[in-house]
Amino acid sequence: MSKILLSVHVLAAILAVGPVAVAAGMFPAAVRRDDVKAATLLHRAPPADVLGRLAMLTGMFTCCGRR
Repeated sequence: MSKILLSVHVLAAILAVGPVAVAAGMFPAAVRRDDVKAATLLHRAPPADVLGRLAMLTGMFTCCGRR
Protein backbone atom coordinates (compact mmCIF):
# COMPACT_ATOMS: atom_id res chain seq x y z
CA MET A 1 0.00 0.00 0.00
CA SER A 2 2.83 2.41 0.75
CA LYS A 3 4.21 1.99 -2.78
CA ILE A 4 0.86 3.09 -4.21
CA LEU A 5 0.68 6.06 -1.85
CA LEU A 6 4.25 7.04 -2.69
CA SER A 7 3.46 6.88 -6.41
CA VAL A 8 0.34 9.04 -5.97
CA HIS A 9 2.35 11.46 -3.82
CA VAL A 10 5.11 11.89 -6.40
CA LEU A 11 2.65 12.20 -9.29
CA ALA A 12 0.54 14.79 -7.47
CA ALA A 13 3.63 16.79 -6.53
CA ILE A 14 4.88 16.83 -10.12
CA LEU A 15 1.48 17.81 -11.50
CA ALA A 16 1.07 20.57 -8.88
CA VAL A 17 4.32 22.29 -9.91
CA GLY A 18 3.24 22.87 -13.53
CA PRO A 19 0.22 25.14 -13.00
CA VAL A 20 2.04 27.12 -10.32
CA ALA A 21 5.03 27.71 -12.60
CA VAL A 22 2.79 28.83 -15.47
CA ALA A 23 0.74 31.12 -13.23
CA ALA A 24 3.85 32.64 -11.68
CA GLY A 25 5.29 33.32 -15.13
CA MET A 26 2.12 34.84 -16.60
CA PHE A 27 0.89 36.84 -13.60
CA PRO A 28 3.26 39.84 -13.91
CA ALA A 29 2.41 40.30 -17.61
CA ALA A 30 -1.32 40.22 -16.86
CA VAL A 31 -0.88 42.84 -14.15
CA ARG A 32 1.14 45.09 -16.48
CA ARG A 33 -1.60 44.82 -19.14
CA ASP A 34 -4.15 45.73 -16.48
CA ASP A 35 -6.08 42.52 -17.24
CA VAL A 36 -7.89 42.07 -13.93
CA LYS A 37 -9.80 38.94 -14.98
CA ALA A 38 -6.65 37.09 -16.07
CA ALA A 39 -4.70 38.24 -13.02
CA THR A 40 -7.46 37.00 -10.70
CA LEU A 41 -7.58 33.62 -12.43
CA LEU A 42 -3.79 33.23 -12.37
CA HIS A 43 -3.66 34.26 -8.72
CA ARG A 44 -6.00 31.45 -7.72
CA ALA A 45 -4.49 28.49 -9.65
CA PRO A 46 -7.24 26.10 -8.43
CA PRO A 47 -5.80 22.81 -9.80
CA ALA A 48 -2.53 23.44 -8.00
CA ASP A 49 -4.35 23.92 -4.72
CA VAL A 50 -6.10 20.57 -4.93
CA LEU A 51 -3.02 18.72 -6.18
CA GLY A 52 -0.84 20.35 -3.54
CA ARG A 53 -3.15 19.19 -0.79
CA LEU A 54 -3.29 15.71 -2.30
CA ALA A 55 0.51 15.57 -2.43
CA MET A 56 0.75 16.68 1.20
CA LEU A 57 -1.82 14.17 2.46
CA THR A 58 -0.45 11.20 0.55
CA GLY A 59 3.05 12.12 1.73
CA MET A 60 1.83 12.14 5.34
CA PHE A 61 0.05 8.82 4.93
CA THR A 62 3.10 7.29 3.28
CA CYS A 63 5.29 8.50 6.13
CA CYS A 64 2.93 7.19 8.80
CA GLY A 65 2.55 3.83 7.05
CA ARG A 66 6.28 3.01 7.13
CA ARG A 67 7.30 1.44 10.42
